[in-house]
Amino acid sequence: MKNIFIPIFILFIFSCTKHSEQEDDYRDSILVSIGDHIILKNEFIQRSEYVIRPNYCSKNNNIHKQIVLNSLIAEKLLAIEGKEVFNDTVINNYIKGLKEQSMREKLFFTKTNLFKKLDNIEFNEFRETADRIYNLSFVMLNKVQAEMIMENTNMFSELTDNIFNTENLNTKDVSFFGENNYSLCHNIFSKKHNKFDIIGPLTMDDGTYVLIRVEGWNSERRLSENSQKEYIKNIRDHLTRLRKIDTYANFIHDIMKNKVLNFNHSVLLKLIKNFYYENLKFEKSKKDLFREAIWGENKLVLTGKYSSIDIGKDEVIFNLDGMDWTMEELQNLINLHPLVFRENKISKENFPEAVKNAIADLIRDKFLTSEAYKLSYDQDLYIMQYVEMWKEHFIASSLRLKLLESKPDDLQEVEFLNPIIDGLLLKYSNKIEINFELLDEINLTRIPMHIVNKNAAYQSPIPQFPILTDNFKINYGKSK
Repeated sequence: MKNIFIPIFILFIFSCTKHSEQEDDYRDSILVSIGDHIILKNEFIQRSEYVIRPNYCSKNNNIHKQIVLNSLIAEKLLAIEGKEVFNDTVINNYIKGLKEQSMREKLFFTKTNLFKKLDNIEFNEFRETADRIYNLSFVMLNKVQAEMIMENTNMFSELTDNIFNTENLNTKDVSFFGENNYSLCHNIFSKKHNKFDIIGPLTMDDGTYVLIRVEGWNSERRLSENSQKEYIKNIRDHLTRLRKIDTYANFIHDIMKNKVLNFNHSVLLKLIKNFYYENLKFEKSKKDLFREAIWGENKLVLTGKYSSIDIGKDEVIFNLDGMDWTMEELQNLINLHPLVFRENKISKENFPEAVKNAIADLIRDKFLTSEAYKLSYDQDLYIMQYVEMWKEHFIASSLRLKLLESKPDDLQEVEFLNPIIDGLLLKYSNKIEINFELLDEINLTRIPMHIVNKNAAYQSPIPQFPILTDNFKINYGKSK
């Protein structure tokens, strides 16, 4: 079966509960403990289902579940063995960046949960038009153009006719369920539009303006009772999701309002050129990955490490709220949070603006991270375990590579590692406790998936499955 590559925005580990409740949930979800090292039930599921498992444990039967369990325990044991010789400084930025990304995700879910329920009045506004697919033409406006249209209401039709009187209009088919911006969704679908109706000007998230004209529409009627019920449920679910995202957008607006970012354009120009060359290098490597069919269309992410034009570390790149930021300070921030661009593909002429937007988003995330620290999310039990899982994965992977250096050419990797892992399981047997009741509750999907967080700086939220053993026997440890 072909691998399914799913872009997703989700926090994988934490639980939004009170501290005492969280401690109880956390303790009850421990599947394996090896002294201070643990494997949670959700961790077992995520390490199995959110990345590709090898064929020898890709099914849901008990034998394959036990191979998964042995593999995850083996990774913990390698991490214990390799901890003393592993250089933590190599991964410090990566680990801290992952931690802060998960803290921002918890902030997102905490704030969006403030929106409890969609009222019927709002729902009914969309019920009659949500089945429409509008064909829209649109024009991007600057602030002066948008204000001129909004202020001259008596000349509105004349002004908009002139704007749309061109052969080079951008057009797009827009469906209710395909739209992820609440403001756009509300303006387009909360009432019935006729051909040539004008919508806007509307303010976009990045501060630009768009003017929209309806060129036509079609719809799919749902006649059966079951499809009509499903249709209504889907409208309510989609609107609720959009309203939650809008709630978070308002929270961000409150955090960022009145903050002013001014770029030093001479330094910015040099930085843009460096990023552009890094982008070209990235695109070349991505083509190779496409040929291997392991790369999905994620957002562009750059690290700022490529340099074709020298920029002094003390050169001022921008001023934020009256304080100068040097290139060294910006790079330190990018080291923790690689620059995420808003689009998958960016033309050369649009690249300078894309860099400025990516830096602005980076600054926004810096303030959101500060809010998460104020709420002590760095002390969240699930986030701390999530960070520990990644750290142990890095240590175990490093030791695994060293062990494989002595592998004979005629042996497969797992075949070579099996007796080493068996020895470790025997060595730590009296420290390993397994909750077999929790293990029995787990049902794994047989569909191979690779889940990514496509809008994030760290787009692989779960470490790869540890290729360490294909042994299914559990002749060690004790039942918890």
